[in-house]
Amino acid sequence: MTEHAGDVLPAFVKPVSGGGWRIFIKAQPGAKKSEIMEVSEGRLRVRVAAPAVENKANKVLLDFIAKKLNIRLSKLSLENGESSREKRLFVASDAEPDWAALASEK
Repeated sequence: MTEHAGDVLPAFVKPVSGGGWRIFIKAQPGAKKSEIMEVSEGRLRVRVAAPAVENKANKVLLDFIAKKLNIRLSKLSLENGESSREKRLFVASDAEPDWAALASEK
Protein backbone atom coordinates (compact mmCIF):
# COMPACT_ATOMS: atom_id res chain seq x y z
CA MET A 1 0.00 0.00 0.00
CA THR A 2 1.09 3.55 -0.64
CA GLU A 3 0.62 6.69 1.40
CA HIS A 4 -1.76 9.28 -0.01
CA ALA A 5 -3.12 12.39 1.70
CA GLY A 6 -2.75 10.83 5.13
CA ASP A 7 -4.55 7.66 4.06
CA VAL A 8 -3.22 4.41 2.70
CA LEU A 9 -4.06 3.46 -0.88
CA PRO A 10 -4.52 -0.19 -1.82
CA ALA A 11 -1.74 -1.71 -3.97
CA PHE A 12 -4.03 -1.73 -7.03
CA VAL A 13 -4.73 2.06 -6.90
CA LYS A 14 -2.35 4.80 -8.04
CA PRO A 15 -3.02 8.55 -7.90
CA VAL A 16 -2.71 10.45 -11.18
CA SER A 17 -0.96 13.81 -11.28
CA GLY A 18 -3.55 16.39 -12.23
CA GLY A 19 -6.31 14.50 -10.41
CA GLY A 20 -8.02 11.15 -10.41
CA TRP A 21 -6.86 7.61 -9.79
CA ARG A 22 -5.95 4.53 -11.76
CA ILE A 23 -7.25 1.13 -10.75
CA PHE A 24 -5.37 -1.94 -11.95
CA ILE A 25 -7.62 -4.97 -12.46
CA LYS A 26 -7.34 -8.57 -13.58
CA ALA A 27 -10.76 -9.57 -14.89
CA GLN A 28 -12.18 -13.05 -15.17
CA PRO A 29 -15.15 -12.91 -17.56
CA GLY A 30 -17.87 -15.55 -17.81
CA ALA A 31 -18.49 -15.90 -14.06
CA LYS A 32 -21.90 -16.72 -12.57
CA LYS A 33 -21.90 -13.40 -10.71
CA SER A 34 -19.70 -10.32 -10.56
CA GLU A 35 -17.58 -10.34 -7.43
CA ILE A 36 -14.27 -9.17 -6.04
CA MET A 37 -11.87 -12.00 -5.36
CA GLU A 38 -8.53 -10.77 -4.00
CA VAL A 39 -5.52 -8.58 -4.64
CA SER A 40 -2.78 -10.40 -6.51
CA GLU A 41 0.41 -9.01 -8.06
CA GLY A 42 -0.74 -5.41 -7.58
CA ARG A 43 -4.09 -5.97 -9.31
CA LEU A 44 -7.60 -6.38 -8.01
CA ARG A 45 -8.97 -9.73 -9.25
CA VAL A 46 -12.61 -9.42 -10.27
CA ARG A 47 -14.97 -12.07 -11.61
CA VAL A 48 -17.31 -10.57 -14.20
CA ALA A 49 -20.79 -11.94 -14.90
CA ALA A 50 -20.63 -11.41 -18.65
CA PRO A 51 -18.89 -13.12 -21.55
CA ALA A 52 -15.78 -11.61 -23.12
CA VAL A 53 -17.56 -10.89 -26.41
CA GLU A 54 -18.65 -7.63 -28.01
CA ASN A 55 -17.29 -5.57 -25.07
CA LYS A 56 -19.97 -7.00 -22.73
CA ALA A 57 -17.55 -7.95 -19.94
CA ASN A 58 -15.94 -4.49 -19.99
CA LYS A 59 -19.32 -2.76 -19.67
CA VAL A 60 -20.37 -5.01 -16.78
CA LEU A 61 -16.98 -4.52 -15.08
CA LEU A 62 -17.23 -0.72 -15.28
CA ASP A 63 -20.79 -0.76 -13.96
CA PHE A 64 -19.84 -3.13 -11.12
CA ILE A 65 -16.83 -1.04 -10.00
CA ALA A 66 -18.77 2.23 -10.26
CA LYS A 67 -21.52 0.81 -8.02
CA LYS A 68 -18.99 -0.56 -5.52
CA LEU A 69 -17.26 2.84 -5.29
CA ASN A 70 -20.59 4.68 -5.25
CA ILE A 71 -19.58 6.91 -8.16
CA ARG A 72 -21.36 7.77 -11.40
CA LEU A 73 -20.49 5.51 -14.30
CA SER A 74 -19.51 8.63 -16.28
CA LYS A 75 -16.62 9.16 -13.80
CA LEU A 76 -15.10 5.77 -14.63
CA SER A 77 -13.43 4.78 -17.89
CA LEU A 78 -11.41 1.93 -19.33
CA GLU A 79 -7.97 3.36 -20.13
CA ASN A 80 -6.22 0.22 -21.22
CA GLY A 81 -6.89 -3.50 -21.72
CA GLU A 82 -10.06 -3.57 -23.80
CA SER A 83 -9.29 -7.06 -25.13
CA SER A 84 -7.06 -8.22 -22.27
CA ARG A 85 -7.79 -9.61 -18.81
CA GLU A 86 -5.40 -7.04 -17.36
CA LYS A 87 -7.15 -3.68 -17.35
CA ARG A 88 -6.47 -0.15 -16.23
CA LEU A 89 -9.43 1.98 -15.20
CA PHE A 90 -9.42 5.72 -14.61
CA VAL A 91 -11.52 7.35 -11.89
CA ALA A 92 -12.13 11.04 -12.67
CA SER A 93 -13.43 12.34 -9.37
CA ASP A 94 -12.70 15.33 -7.16
CA ALA A 95 -13.48 13.34 -4.02
CA GLU A 96 -11.43 10.25 -3.26
CA PRO A 97 -13.57 7.09 -3.43
CA ASP A 98 -13.87 4.75 -0.48
CA TRP A 99 -11.36 2.11 -1.56
CA ALA A 100 -12.47 -0.16 1.30
CA ALA A 101 -15.61 -0.80 -0.78
CA LEU A 102 -13.38 -2.84 -3.08
CA ALA A 103 -12.23 -5.11 -0.27
CA SER A 104 -12.42 -8.82 -0.98
CA GLU A 105 -15.92 -10.25 -0.56
CA LYS A 106 -14.56 -13.71 0.25
